[in-house]
Amino acid sequence: MEEQLVELLQTASASEAERLAAGLRQRGIIAVANAEAMPLAKGRRGMQQPFRTFVLVHETDLDAATAAIDEVMGTEGEVPDEQIRAEMIAAEEDPDAATAWYYEKSPLKQKLPKILASFWFVLAAGVVGYLLIRSFQ
Repeated sequence: MEEQLVELLQTASASEAERLAAGLRQRGIIAVANAEAMPLAKGRRGMQQPFRTFVLVHETDLDAATAAIDEVMGTEGEVPDEQIRAEMIAAEEDPDAATAWYYEKSPLKQKLPKILASFWFVLAAGVVGYLLIRSFQ
């Protein structure tokens, strides 16, 4: 039966995957909550292994499951171009005003913490070097 299961959707947590799968089973759809371990990111340490959680359904139930999920969660639908433009302008002027849009910081704002940290490191190294040179004179 495993070959006949297909992924319906990815979820944010195991409990959400189980809740959605249980709801689908109540509608007569073969559904299973599942999870798989993801590889650890480079440099990441710790005891927690990240997992990807998702819902599997029988391939013959895929259309019915998609319709059931759309009914429960709603569909995105189309957004008018003028609404998209208005949201993007609002996001540029005030990031907190962006309700549904991803607001990306400008490249300078993304690099600013690293630049400031480097500046303070070089300044501290210069002061220490100056003090060491003065102490040996």
